[in-house]
Amino acid sequence: MKNLLFTFLCFFLPFLATAQTTLDSDEVVFYGLDFSKSRMVGSFYFDDIGTKELTGYLFEAWNDLMLIEKDKYSISKFFYKDHVKYNFEIVRARNKNVDEENLIKDSTHELDEATIKEVVQAYEDEENKDGLGLIFVVESFDRIQERGYIWATFFDIASKEVLLAKRMEGEVGGSSNRNFWARSIITGMEQWFRDNKEAQRKSKRKRKKG
Repeated sequence: MKNLLFTFLCFFLPFLATAQTTLDSDEVVFYGLDFSKSRMVGSFYFDDIGTKELTGYLFEAWNDLMLIEKDKYSISKFFYKDHVKYNFEIVRARNKNVDEENLIKDSTHELDEATIKEVVQAYEDEENKDGLGLIFVVESFDRIQERGYIWATFFDIASKEVLLAKRMEGEVGGSSNRNFWARSIITGMEQWFRDNKEAQRKSKRKRKKG
């Protein structure tokens, strides 16, 4: 009987824990900007910057901004989460191993949901074994369109199931290369906030009632 109970618990508990992870959670682990599947569109512009500058400095600098200026790039504010943990170790490693040969291009670059799921499957977080995760999967920084395109991707950390992946689009602007594209991150988050304000308010009210 004890063996039967043990087998039951081992089999079903992981599924019970997973079922409790929803978009309504008031806690989220934010993993930062993942450039592993991204492309920089517009060789007339990005060739002058160079792949080494992008992978060796700018990818890191844009993630650093998310940490240094948390109040401006506020995950809590724009995504209606009361508690936000930051763990950028995974993206820092992934961003150093991008395909530099094909990083810069002149044609439109788009990601699909299958690629987003592939990215999520690669996330192994030793600190946070369950709960709600959020990755900004960068699709492209497009100098021709003067837009940044990023997939805001929520997922169940335990099962790696993608719960929601929506494409954000942000306007660019600023004096330096870092700030020019950083603006697309914040304007994309502002767009998300406007487009999902009512749904996120309902989610927050639901959490309070629960």
